[in-house]
Amino acid sequence: MDLSANIKQAIKAHGYTNSEVAHKLGMQQPNFSRLINSPNIRVSDLEKIAEAIGCHIGEMVDPSAYQDADVQRFCPYCGKKIR
Repeated sequence: MDLSANIKQAIKAHGYTNSEVAHKLGMQQPNFSRLINSPNIRVSDLEKIAEAIGCHIGEMVDPSAYQDADVQRFCPYCGKKIR
């Protein structure tokens, strides 16, 4: 998978949509889409996205290293544990 797909996967895995993350970052959704689809995305941007969705930046760079980790995920709306 490419980095863009990994970012989208992490966003979804943490219970967010791209629009919600864009809003949390103070961006319009089209600009956010351009950002995450850019082949030249900066580490600082990855850090902001990771913070917004509550994950480690490494989860977006190498999700296979985090798939079986003891990472507890919670729904941002109801607070229930996911998976």
